[in-house]
Amino acid sequence: MEEVKKKKFPKWVIVLLVLFGFFIIGTAVVSFGIRYFLTSRGGERLAKEAAGKLIEQVINKESGGNVDVKIGEEGVTIQEKRNGGAVAFRASEKMPPDFPADIPVFSPAEFKGNVSVMGMQSFSWKSEKPASEVFQFYQSKMGANGWQTLQTSNREGRFSVSYMKGKRQVMLQVSGNDSHSNIQVMSGVMP
Repeated sequence: MEEVKKKKFPKWVIVLLVLFGFFIIGTAVVSFGIRYFLTSRGGERLAKEAAGKLIEQVINKESGGNVDVKIGEEGVTIQEKRNGGAVAFRASEKMPPDFPADIPVFSPAEFKGNVSVMGMQSFSWKSEKPASEVFQFYQSKMGANGWQTLQTSNREGRFSVSYMKGKRQVMLQVSGNDSHSNIQVMSGVMP
């Protein structure tokens, strides 16, 4: 019987194969780690901090100012470091928990979002009800909640009305037709 000789690989080939195996395993582990980090809260925080620093650099370079930018759960805050003045922006697709209780919300309507800039807030909804019905709802409910009507406008199915209560002011715009309406409520405090 003939003996089969095992062919031996040179040591450099074995070392190369082992290194290649470590490279493949290491790449997979690093790739998984990066993906995990970037999709976790740590990655989100890192991205927000990087975006804040980039915004800071652009504002400081373009304006010669000295600002601090923070991006958090509540939005973006830009604060001037020398005198402490601040501008805050907040945008959300969720109804904020601090929505004013004395401003009625038409139902049925789907909340579309809100934006808050320097104390002024804007809220948007969409409803499958006619714009005229939505407008009548606000006309009756705002007065019942103590809001004084300042000005009213109706131009081709676009209703606008402004209200005042103390130093607070609300501007309501309802547009649409007989099958749907878009509702925009803006509120803030007058100086």
